[in-house]
Formats: sequence, C-alpha cells, structure tokens
Amino acid sequence: CAAVRVNPGNIKQFDDKVREIAKAASEAGTPIRIGVNAGSLDRRLLQKYGKATPEALVESALWEASLFEEHGFR
Repeated sequence: CAAVRVNPGNIKQFDDKVREIAKAASEAGTPIRIGVNAGSLDRRLLQKYGKATPEALVESALWEASLFEEHGFR
C-alpha cells in the first residue's frame, strides 16, 4: 500500500485503533495521512470554537497526529 488515509472522526473507537494502525503502518513503512473535516469534528472542539473553524480543524489534526506519535509512529 502506498499510503493510508485515516479520518478519525469516521472511525468508531478511534483511540482503541490507533495502536493497531500505527504498528501496521510502521512495520510496512507506509505513510499515514490524517484527514479532518468539519462534519466529523469532536464535540469538544465544536463547543470550544462554537462551530467548525479552521482553528478547530488544525487542533483536531494535531491532536490526532500526537496519538500516532504516542504509539511510536513517526
């Protein structure tokens, strides 16, 4: 596989799947592209910003990337 695109907002129990995805991608040397969109923003971010904003999307992407980093994906 050339690359994997992950949209955490569309994956149920995303936190539980991060380790599995990170390990498989690391072992295969496969890049991960983390996608975010306004329709799948976490409720906490919608409450914080009042609506889907560019800042909310960036915060979401950075948080999701940090989860992969915590599981050894670089």
